[in-house]
Amino acid sequence: MVHPCPCAAGWKTHSGQSCAARGAARRRHPGRLAHRGPLLAGSEVLGMLYMDSPFTPAYFGQNALDLLTTIARVAAIKIENTRLLEARLEKRRFEEELQVASEIQLSLHPTRPPQLAGWDIAGLSFPCREIGGDYYDFIPRGDDKLLLAVGDVSGKGMGAALMMSSVHAALRAQAQTARTLADIVAAVNDYLVENSPENKFLTLFCAELDPATGILHYTSAGHDPALLVRADGTYTELAAQGIPLGILPNIAPAIHQVSLLPGDVLAIYTDGLTESLNEQGEILGLERLAQTILKHRGLSASRLRDRVEEAVSRFVGRAPTADDLTLLLLRRLPA
Repeated sequence: MVHPCPCAAGWKTHSGQSCAARGAARRRHPGRLAHRGPLLAGSEVLGMLYMDSPFTPAYFGQNALDLLTTIARVAAIKIENTRLLEARLEKRRFEEELQVASEIQLSLHPTRPPQLAGWDIAGLSFPCREIGGDYYDFIPRGDDKLLLAVGDVSGKGMGAALMMSSVHAALRAQAQTARTLADIVAAVNDYLVENSPENKFLTLFCAELDPATGILHYTSAGHDPALLVRADGTYTELAAQGIPLGILPNIAPAIHQVSLLPGDVLAIYTDGLTESLNEQGEILGLERLAQTILKHRGLSASRLRDRVEEAVSRFVGRAPTADDLTLLLLRRLPA
């Protein structure tokens, strides 16, 4: 029979005796003989094999000890193989669940950008794991305006992905109301404060575009500044100070305004892009991103997105990905 027993060198009886004390007891009571052997998997003790003979007062010889040792080894191998199989099946179930979660998350990203006369829009998002915490969206509003959002949830993996899905739902629900941009962001913040763990927060760059005039109202909740590349070859950062969402209730986001002219390109991104590391430990940086966009600013938004992706891939080389990466491009077509 196999008894679970976590001891190793100093085996104990159920009464608390050590092996030495047990041997002494057998010598004092020769009418009952017993042997036990540990079930070992490497250095780990899985249990104990116990052999007892209450009917035979004869001493267990070497053959009996060898038999006990052999049976113990076979039993330990069987137990370890069963444990490994259970762990492999559990890993497979987890991987299948991650795959489903990844597919669901991908479905939350826009399948195609909205078609706006005079405008070209594209985006991409790559998690550094199977699922991530980056978010981007284009949300048409009832007044013919367009809401643009890029967010970055603190942390990575499943927890960040779940919070990202909550932000996606909350922002889309608020965008369907008649609220102003400031009120929309404030409402999403209050929702996160009430429904998210204390150690989770979100940085967000959110903007509202009037396609007819090219006027862009925007706000930033602790997010990296957007990059505005002008048709004349200059560029500027759209910096806007604000605390991340989900930390404090009742915030009042500051709203800023800029005009996008024909040929201008707006890039909204997460820090996983500009902070991408190469094999030498250097970061991509804002300057490299700006120069890539400047060089290819005459291309369509989708082709420009591909050029940026290629530039990042060349820069990073074989270095491992350390963070989720997201980019949204808004281009006003030349007149």
